[in-house]
Amino acid sequence: MARIIDIDTYVLKRKKMEKKENRTFGDFADKTVKALIKNGNGEAYTPEQAAGLADEILKAASSLGYHNDSATPIIEIIRGFGIDIRCTKNIPGDNAGVIYAGGKTEKVYGVDTIIFTDSREPFEHQRFVMAHELAHYLFDYEGNPVNKKASKNIRTFEETYPRKNHSSEKEVRANRFAAELLMPRNLFAREYNYAMDRSNNRIYTIKYLAKCFQVKETSIERRIYEVLYDGGY
Repeated sequence: MARIIDIDTYVLKRKKMEKKENRTFGDFADKTVKALIKNGNGEAYTPEQAAGLADEILKAASSLGYHNDSATPIIEIIRGFGIDIRCTKNIPGDNAGVIYAGGKTEKVYGVDTIIFTDSREPFEHQRFVMAHELAHYLFDYEGNPVNKKASKNIRTFEETYPRKNHSSEKEVRANRFAAELLMPRNLFAREYNYAMDRSNNRIYTIKYLAKCFQVKETSIERRIYEVLYDGGY
């Protein structure tokens, strides 16, 4: 007969496992960042290459048990990179999020790198903003020796999630990274086909996918176009 584990023992084992997972994912995050620093070409990444890095992050996270059905555990992943996340109503300018790193960040906020999201935004959109800002951290901060060097002196690195105008190269790259991280194209295509086979109704499919991946319906509509007509990049 199988031995029944009491709840206290289970909780203790789970905590030990989580510590091991956090440490192991932290090792992966460190290697990822070191590779970007060594190459020093984060700003040269294409949207396709950025999506490729998002896939590597997902694979590492999945192998360590960081998964919750189809929705990417974006908060756990970002914290695995040593980045703090907070909500506020005081995002500067017409932006839904911002990341600060280096410079005076630690003096002001008590951490070296922090992402703020607008607490008035739906949580589904905040998830996308978080992933978008993680892209700026990887490609425009750690992967950019000019920004990294400046932040070691006095200038705090800052990148926002603008509510409008995502046409610049770095914003397109950040959006595609975020889309792949939250809505991986292979899984997205599979769930899209499942929903369409089940109902053949576009509205139902969009709502189903939005719930599945925990993102806004507008993000789903954009991702459908990217995956079906643009290869996910």
